[in-house]
Amino acid sequence: MERFIKENLWAALVSAALLPVACEKEPVVVEPRLDFENAVVEAPVEGGVLELPYVLEGAGESPVLKAVCDEEWLAFDFTEQNMLRITVNATDTRERRTADARIIVPGHALEAEVTVEQGGGELPDFTFTFHDITESIATLDIIPYDTEAGYITFLRLADEVGNLSDDELHELDVQYWIDSYYGMYGIEEIMPLVTLYGNKFNERMFSLVPDTEYCIYAYGVDAQGERLTPVTKAWFTAETLEMSDTSFEIMVTKGTENEKGQIPVHITYKPDDNETNYLTGFTVWSEGMDMDALIEQQQIILNDFIVKNMTFGAIPLEDVIAHYYPAGEQSDDFTPMKDYEFVVYCMCVAPCGLINSEVIYKTFDTFVE
Repeated sequence: MERFIKENLWAALVSAALLPVACEKEPVVVEPRLDFENAVVEAPVEGGVLELPYVLEGAGESPVLKAVCDEEWLAFDFTEQNMLRITVNATDTRERRTADARIIVPGHALEAEVTVEQGGGELPDFTFTFHDITESIATLDIIPYDTEAGYITFLRLADEVGNLSDDELHELDVQYWIDSYYGMYGIEEIMPLVTLYGNKFNERMFSLVPDTEYCIYAYGVDAQGERLTPVTKAWFTAETLEMSDTSFEIMVTKGTENEKGQIPVHITYKPDDNETNYLTGFTVWSEGMDMDALIEQQQIILNDFIVKNMTFGAIPLEDVIAHYYPAGEQSDDFTPMKDYEFVVYCMCVAPCGLINSEVIYKTFDTFVE
């Protein structure tokens, strides 16, 4: 009996000694990890905010996360715990683009990679901004999509453009350039002369027909003249031309016959105001003379003169008109051929460079009596 008591007492003591050891748990070791539920995401073409949940463990309390990315079209926000928000810009290219970002926890050997993909968009290649449209002039800024790439612009009647495809328009332009250089050069030689680069501001298109719709368009080209981009178009209508009501008195004073039998003539033009610009001229008179044809002829000459002065002389249109087609009283002296009937005339010129009056004229003869 005594032996039984001793054995059980000893067993109880041993169990009591071991009990604390059996109740103690080993500390839980948490492996550091940073995982995203979705590490590859698709961003909409128009941009927006993407939300990427993540799990972060073993980085202590209030860990700080950081994104390492070279792309400027992404912005990263870790304000909310366990949620990464990525702000994506709208696409600025037709090509699909991809950005890889390393997500790190400074001070910890933790890292994950996130990939953002975005499809290419159908964006306009050029922006046209019209500043003013008058009877014959349209002033606009042309901003190309890529300021490093070459491009061309072209102005045509809206009816001429019609429903032509981009390829058909390009073919028309190429043929126009070749014809302009009389077929002496190939398109590769012509392209450096007609290709534009960078932003073209205040492009002035003049000699437009009033009350007529036009189409200005542009597209990117390479050095060989191949079209690289879709054609961007803009339409506008030249304004109605306001006709002048200025009246003129034309006086013809004949001089004394010279040794050649010619009679010098002095012409004076007196408008009833001093604000109207006008051109003058003379030609041989013929019965039934077509005055509309004379206006068309003078408009062609006027257009060419304006183009040369504005293009090569860099003279503003208003200065060209004011200097070469002044207002107020004017006079001319000339010695016409004898034994002919002549007509002297004047026509009003609007500030836009268009003739805006009927022909005001007076006839005289040079017959020697």
